[in-house]
Amino acid sequence: KNFLSIIATDSSRYELIRSNSSRGTTWEMWIVPAGAKPPEIEQSVWSYRTEPGSRPYLFTWENIFEDDICPPVDDLKLFAEFLRANPDARGNIVIRSKRLGTVEKIRQRVLLTLSKTYRVPKSRLRLFVDKEIPTTMKPRVEYWFVP
Repeated sequence: KNFLSIIATDSSRYELIRSNSSRGTTWEMWIVPAGAKPPEIEQSVWSYRTEPGSRPYLFTWENIFEDDICPPVDDLKLFAEFLRANPDARGNIVIRSKRLGTVEKIRQRVLLTLSKTYRVPKSRLRLFVDKEIPTTMKPRVEYWFVP
């Protein structure tokens, strides 16, 4: 989708369809003239539901370096979508800082983003503080998905 947003200026002019493929990971691009019938494609249903018995895992983290070579992805939106798709799951959030003022600012920002912007109930979020200094090996904020 990021690639298409770079090459196509108007997102109403294209549609992304996920389908099953026996050829492995591939993608096809069809150019369909206005008013023509699009090709028939067997769509697959993709879901963020996790299998029963899944183990907790690190879903995403906040990069302490602002710039990255990869296109931007709204990881918190995706995290919230996984939580909404799994009603019994919760999000564990680890905040690293030695200063309580910094921890409180990050806590408020994270809770506001997840609860207000992405409508995740606060009761499904648990926050933990680690007084270790963030490094390149240990990011400032980690988001754990707990099925």
